[in-house]
Amino acid sequence: MAKGFGIAAVIVVLISFFLPVIGVFTTGLAMVFAAIGALAGDRVWATVTALIAAVSIFFFSPTVWVLLAAPDDGSGNKTTVTVVIIAFLALPFLAMIFSASRGSSDQASTER
Repeated sequence: MAKGFGIAAVIVVLISFFLPVIGVFTTGLAMVFAAIGALAGDRVWATVTALIAAVSIFFFSPTVWVLLAAPDDGSGNKTTVTVVIIAFLALPFLAMIFSASRGSSDQASTER
């Protein structure tokens, strides 16, 4: 199941390269799939998905370029968008850390 979610995440993030405006949202969906796969134990596909998504968002997404290049109007929207993008890109890595710490506590409880 872990590899299945990881491979699905890679496929969704690769499809998001070719979707103009909604590609940012499908990349977020791919990050959720990668996080689920990471929680299930997959590390390789989750890492690959996060790296591809970072390239997709920061280099191939004009929507994000426009949002980040727009002048700050004082409402904090630009900061919010940046934090959300970084949070979604960090989601699989946080899931891997949580999965590893959960696994080590499970092992410690079974060794007693």
